[in-house]
Amino acid sequence: MAGSDHPQCNACCQGQPGLPGSGIPGVPGVPGMPGNTGPKGDIGNPGQSVTGEAGPMGPIGRPGQDGIKGERGLPGLQSPPGKRGPSGPPGPSGPRGLSGLKGEKGDNGQSPGQVQQSAFTAVQTSRQSGSAGDIINFDEMITNLGSDFDLGTNKFTCRIAGTYVFHFTIPIERYSGMVIKLVKNGSTVIGGTARSSTGTISGGVVIHLDTGDQVWLASENTVFTYLNAVAKPHFYGYLLYEG
Repeated sequence: MAGSDHPQCNACCQGQPGLPGSGIPGVPGVPGMPGNTGPKGDIGNPGQSVTGEAGPMGPIGRPGQDGIKGERGLPGLQSPPGKRGPSGPPGPSGPRGLSGLKGEKGDNGQSPGQVQQSAFTAVQTSRQSGSAGDIINFDEMITNLGSDFDLGTNKFTCRIAGTYVFHFTIPIERYSGMVIKLVKNGSTVIGGTARSSTGTISGGVVIHLDTGDQVWLASENTVFTYLNAVAKPHFYGYLLYEG
């Protein structure tokens, strides 16, 4: 059977290949039908991921819904006190308070006959002389209410605090310019000066004394006293009022 006579048998009824010839290669045959699906291949190796560059920021989204209220946190640390602010206006008067407890009974008051007194008059009955700074001496008391004048020291010591009146009169002889001063606790309060060789030095003052204060007369220089039937050296004082 010749191939040219039965072209339909070329695909399946071919004879044995002949000996290689030296002829020109024939025309390529028609492509065959697709073959059956082959078996599934083995799993390949994992690929390597590559991080790409960040893309541009997208538009801001819409606000979300309010979340659930959280629990109350712990108290914070106490801050230092601030500066004191200006005083506010006075507030309205409050209601009257309750009456207090009755106080203790006070001390008994003094009746007019029990008013404290202090008064003295001291005189000098003998002729005397003294040097500068000496205390003027007296030897007789005419009055000494409260016994506040001491003939031993010739000083008055205040027993009742208050305002007092003091006055003195000292006749002197010889030498003009003699000075008699009234002294309180060592400090001169007033002084009197004789303007002639014979005469009288006198002076007076109203002063406040506290309990324990002392008052006396002293000479500023040499003093000679003298006596006569009318005048005697004397010194008096009295409490004008307490307080």
